[in-house]
Amino acid sequence: MAVETEAPSAQPGLEHVPFTKLYKDIPVHFQVLSLPKQTLIWVACGPARLRSLSAATVVPQTGLPAVTSLIGWAANSSEQGLASRLAQASGKAVMVSLNLPSNSAGMEAFVEQELKAHLLRQ
Repeated sequence: MAVETEAPSAQPGLEHVPFTKLYKDIPVHFQVLSLPKQTLIWVACGPARLRSLSAATVVPQTGLPAVTSLIGWAANSSEQGLASRLAQASGKAVMVSLNLPSNSAGMEAFVEQELKAHLLRQ
């Protein structure tokens, strides 16, 4: 069962969409800020924190994403992998901050599915 509340902003060139979905009765909060050529995504199921931030963009010469950690632990492969896959799917630069419990592969897959569905609707 999903609880979804979306309230996009009305500023030209900027879309801010906060929404919440349920994963096994746990609320997962999403904040998606979209600009014409980039998207910032924050996802959490606990307190509001920005402990890490990874960025990815597709390199025009190769068509492959380049990814890096901007804030926090550089070895956060889940966050970097998600940023990379979303950049490739959207064709935009994507920054992702995941604040999820460790060892939550099922929740991470759920988050990716929800984000891809959201980005495809734009």
